[in-house]
Amino acid sequence: MKKLIAVVALVLSQTGISSAATMGFDNLSTFANDFTGRTYEENGIKATTNGPLFESFFRSPDSLYLANSGWGGATKVTFTTGSQFNATSFDLQPSVFDYVIRNTKTGRVRQASYRNVHVAGYNDSGLAVELAFNMGKVMSPQTVLLGEAFSNLTSLVIGFKEPKLGKIGRNRVAECSAPCSRFRLDNVALAPVPLPAGLGLMATALAGLAFVARRRRAVPSI
Repeated sequence: MKKLIAVVALVLSQTGISSAATMGFDNLSTFANDFTGRTYEENGIKATTNGPLFESFFRSPDSLYLANSGWGGATKVTFTTGSQFNATSFDLQPSVFDYVIRNTKTGRVRQASYRNVHVAGYNDSGLAVELAFNMGKVMSPQTVLLGEAFSNLTSLVIGFKEPKLGKIGRNRVAECSAPCSRFRLDNVALAPVPLPAGLGLMATALAGLAFVARRRRAVPSI
């Protein structure tokens, strides 16, 4: 009987039965106060940056601040949960998008854009899916929905797609100040991989057998 109950517990524990989690960076200050930390954990999600978190805390204490270059802080962040997950969405707030094209003949400068945000999902086999888009200049948060392609992942990386700088055509040069692009990241939502239907039925059956066996043992013999 104990062995049967143990099997049921093992099945249920390995099927990812848990609720979706969101990282809102609500306690970032506790992870950023040593000036060297590059990891932050919240609601079962771990965020690992390639730059110190204290820069992000000073600039946006309740969200993660990323810039593509030239500021000394993080340029990308990797999210993991310790098991497979589906990445569902995140909030992004543009901060700076300074990318221009200069006419070397006339000296005229015009604002331009490119697909500056880069999102990549990885599984055990490597890169599984990626997305690049132009965040625009809307200064209020926008929710990015990732869709079914970002399923069964082991890690999610959010960062930047670097612009093409220098000569891009006749009398045209692409330029930007450093950093070219900056944004704040918040409310990263990751959901556990759903329980397969067959595995759910098996777990239910095992649980039922365990219950019946316990009832039989509890009935006194005559």
